[in-house]
Amino acid sequence: QCVIYTQDQQEQQDWILTWSTAVKGREKTSGSARLWDSRTGEEFPFRFPHQVTNRTPVFSPDGQQILTWMTERSVRLWDRATGTALSPSLLHRANIIGAQVIREGRQILTWGADGSVRLWDRGSSGLAFPDKDRIQDVSLSPDGDEVLTWNRKGVQLWNSSNGKPLSLMAKFPPRLQGAVLSANGRWVFTWSRDGVGRLWDRLASTPDALSEHSGIKGAVFRSDSQELLSWDDQGGLQVWNLPSGKPRPLMAIDEGQVLGAQYGPDQKRILVWSDHGTVQVWNRTTGQALTLPLNAEGRVKGAMFCPKRRRILTWHSQQSDEGEWESAARVWDGVNGERITKLLRQEGRVKDATFSPDCRKVLAWTLKGEIKRWDSTTGDERPLRLPAETKVSGAVYSDDGYRILTWNQDKTVQVWDSERGTALIAPLVHPKEVLGAAFAEEPSRIVTWERRGAVRVWPLPVNEHIPRRDLDLQFEVWTGTQFDQDTNDFKALPPNVWRKKRQRYRNLITAR
Repeated sequence: QCVIYTQDQQEQQDWILTWSTAVKGREKTSGSARLWDSRTGEEFPFRFPHQVTNRTPVFSPDGQQILTWMTERSVRLWDRATGTALSPSLLHRANIIGAQVIREGRQILTWGADGSVRLWDRGSSGLAFPDKDRIQDVSLSPDGDEVLTWNRKGVQLWNSSNGKPLSLMAKFPPRLQGAVLSANGRWVFTWSRDGVGRLWDRLASTPDALSEHSGIKGAVFRSDSQELLSWDDQGGLQVWNLPSGKPRPLMAIDEGQVLGAQYGPDQKRILVWSDHGTVQVWNRTTGQALTLPLNAEGRVKGAMFCPKRRRILTWHSQQSDEGEWESAARVWDGVNGERITKLLRQEGRVKDATFSPDCRKVLAWTLKGEIKRWDSTTGDERPLRLPAETKVSGAVYSDDGYRILTWNQDKTVQVWDSERGTALIAPLVHPKEVLGAAFAEEPSRIVTWERRGAVRVWPLPVNEHIPRRDLDLQFEVWTGTQFDQDTNDFKALPPNVWRKKRQRYRNLITAR
């Protein structure tokens, strides 16, 4: 349907790019762009997908890359010489009306019909791991260099820097139900439908089946990777010494099934919660109860120790006689089991909750995406001030507590200033539902994983030496855009405004 002309300055060769749409009957079936040698008329052996024929493909300034439209709202960068993709599809919320390849092909600038402008680093658009099966969950090594993914068919370890699979890959005839990775990266523990737990030592070739503990429903490693705690469907908990693999029955709750357990910050206590609505602290060595049962007044969804203070957070949901769901979280004294706060209430069914790193705040969100925050001492609500349109699927604090990472119901991931509620990056748009996200140990990277099998690593354009109050200024200068809280989107800065902000930013850097 159209033609553009470019010159390869490195090879001293001229190219012509054409693009068209295949039509079957009255329906468009596919579109592609083709490259031709202008002197011989020969077609280049590769065709580049280009589905929106009223948009012009874009060459990089040196002619080595080609940017094409995959859909009205997504573009993709290709290597001209090999025909291979250099980026995944870069997704906008609105139709993309223009794009440029800049900085020697390292970055892509796009702008949409809604007035939004986005700058993509070719590497930060998300490194996808080629797992085609539905991902159930993900574990990260503390340094963020390795990623463990699992689904009902098996487990796989990946290198997070290049997306390549590592040595461990296991397939399970019985349906796999869970997997965890130890902090030192050496051990992987899995449990499957047959009730057998399998401990994988990455220094050995085959796993050890922990047959002494049948019906396993969950497990967690101790932070020093010297011990594993597992629980079963009969209310029993067992401790395993590593690397010997010797078991030691710890305790059994009187009623109900264990839903989860966690080591305390001192590694001497274990927090256990059950489906009978009770939460209790136990001695890791003797198996003796250290607190009375903490009655959560509903079905317990989860619990956690505060990492820095002697506090415990629980959250639960309860359905009224009229069928309405109500949820609440509560903070308890981790030593004597006494209540610290009133019930921190939310409408709807609670999905998850967490402490802030200093344990002074409690964050909780519901299945409908509503998120709230409270003071963990007084129980008073501390509004987050996120845009009203934001519907959260999950959230986590950065280690310094200054940022909150959320994955949202609109298939985006976002980083927010935890006090002001302002966006610190442009939304990371995913093609499928986002199942989870996490900050890597290196704070300039985050890992996200989708429901349908893709795990992505995103470098974050954040200078850690910049004071938190100026992080949004840094983002505005680097991208030339500004977050508009009224529309919950990004708008291009006028040139004179951007120059003033750039000067402020330069003064800030010079002063430091």
